[in-house]
Amino acid sequence: MNRYKYVHIITSLESGGAQKALIDFLSLQSEHVRSRTLVVFLIKKNFYNSKLSELGVDAIRGAGVKNFYNLVKIIRNKNNVIVSWMYHASIFTLFKFGVRKKVVWTIHHGKLDLATDSLSTLLAFFFCALLSRLIPDEVVYVSNTCKSDHIKFGFSATNAVVIYNYLKLEKEVEVSQSKRFDVLFVGRAHPNKNVDLFMEFCIKLCAIQNRTKVCVIGAGTERYREFVSDKFKGNFLFLGEVRNTLEYFADSRVYVCTSRVESFGLTVVEALRSGCAVVCPNQPIFHEIAGSEANFFEKYSADCVLDSYLDLTQPNPKSVEGLLSRFSKESTVRRLTELLNESNF
Repeated sequence: MNRYKYVHIITSLESGGAQKALIDFLSLQSEHVRSRTLVVFLIKKNFYNSKLSELGVDAIRGAGVKNFYNLVKIIRNKNNVIVSWMYHASIFTLFKFGVRKKVVWTIHHGKLDLATDSLSTLLAFFFCALLSRLIPDEVVYVSNTCKSDHIKFGFSATNAVVIYNYLKLEKEVEVSQSKRFDVLFVGRAHPNKNVDLFMEFCIKLCAIQNRTKVCVIGAGTERYREFVSDKFKGNFLFLGEVRNTLEYFADSRVYVCTSRVESFGLTVVEALRSGCAVVCPNQPIFHEIAGSEANFFEKYSADCVLDSYLDLTQPNPKSVEGLLSRFSKESTVRRLTELLNESNF
């Protein structure tokens, strides 16, 4: 265990925004750095485990008595740089208290939503708000909106840093001229993603445009097949979890985001990058990320989403290019790498 310098603690390796951000970050590190990196996951869900193996990064589970004891030893090693990627993982950095340290939290959750956040998430949020003044050297937020929403609820402002998520920009996306799908949804079946609203909107759309083709991607979304009547079953394609979603953005005319809460909105950025028009809620985070290149709906109702869809405008390629420059490797991964290697002693 002593050969590790960088220890990343994350709640799980299931598909999600924080997990993807971690994988993208590690994929751009040198082979030497990856050989000295350990990922500790707390829940046994291994969507990204094989990817870590491909990168040559060791991963262990932190749950269980023996594993927990080893995890505490790793955290308390004065030479380790500890990076947490979710609230529950950040709580474990409490064991670094009183030890010479470098601890960085990365926050990938948007504002609190009492209607959809679990009790566990709410408790972890407020506990982390208290710990944010004691444990981390820096708390990295993935957007200014995310930062301000957390500080509003008690997170420390003195160690707050904003570093956007990374978006691969080096390779051009091949945008299909003949789109297979009219509407695309990308997101797991979680209350925050508001899949019910998306489905209600799509049924209304199919009723007035009966040739509409809808593609639904995300863990657990397959169960929404039962929401579709026999009349419209041919309009929908449910794919479940997909590792590479960019090709579907490039092959879709409009990406519709119905999320109640987002810390960054990576799918909105990926849609714009792929030449896909965007319909999303009128929330500060989407204005920060997409500027004026998205089409915003005011209320979480199927009729409002439908009105925005029917009245949408296409993104301006030059404006989108300017927006995307904020998510380059230099602006994101390099900044976080430098932060982890800064000495506070």
